[in-house]
Amino acid sequence: MLEIKERVKAHQQMVENKFEVEGRKKLSGEEIRQKILKITNNIVPQKIGTLERRERDKILNQLKNVGLSIRELERATGISRGIIAKS
Repeated sequence: MLEIKERVKAHQQMVENKFEVEGRKKLSGEEIRQKILKITNNIVPQKIGTLERRERDKILNQLKNVGLSIRELERATGISRGIIAKS
């Protein structure tokens, strides 16, 4: 068992480390929105969910292929992760 001092030291080291994926910059909401607008020829992200299924899935695939994560797309479009993952 670790002594209290060792546990505190280990905890401090864990807190100081940032557990982020290297080489991946976290995009702001506005940056994600601009990227979506550019790729979709100015289709507002919230309107993607109202498109026909084939068109919606085509757009979602394009957005995933340019590096947007499923969670980023979920936040920007309002479409659930499950639908985005299946597209």
